[in-house]
Amino acid sequence: MTKFGKLITAFLIVLALGIGAVLLMKKGGSSQKTALPDFNFNNSYNAASANPDVSVYPQNYENTDYGFTFSYPDGFDVKEIDEDQGFTVLAEGKGNKTFQIYINSFDEPGPITPERIKKDLPDMEIRQSQNFSLDGTDALAFQTDTTVEAWFVYGGNLYQATALKDFTDDLSKILATWKFK
Repeated sequence: MTKFGKLITAFLIVLALGIGAVLLMKKGGSSQKTALPDFNFNNSYNAASANPDVSVYPQNYENTDYGFTFSYPDGFDVKEIDEDQGFTVLAEGKGNKTFQIYINSFDEPGPITPERIKKDLPDMEIRQSQNFSLDGTDALAFQTDTTVEAWFVYGGNLYQATALKDFTDDLSKILATWKFK
């Protein structure tokens, strides 16, 4: 093969590798679009914990049965729903500003992990999971297709805080005010 033929062959190989790399990146990039690129519950929670602005969250919720409190913004209607298998705190604001905390008994010490959740809920989609500390308790934040969630175990109970994804920052600020009694 001539020198010119070798150059053409090398050029075609480099070109093919470049096209392959671009196609691979595009394929990876399209799957990335299903997750929120700005989801970072841990940073949002840590910032809220370091600088809690109680003027933004002037309302307080206290549950003496389960021994916890948290603050939340004005304009929310908070309801308690006692269920056969658990207990729900439902906080409804205007629009999509809604979150809930579901509590049920749990006979494992924690901390909760994605693998542990998958054991009971194998079809649950867990994306971008992050560990954080909630008033000294290990917690796990993650998102599903439509929600952001924070799960933690305390006092023989599993707590599941859930909100729509666009409420992530607000939920992290609310949870930053969480205190166990």
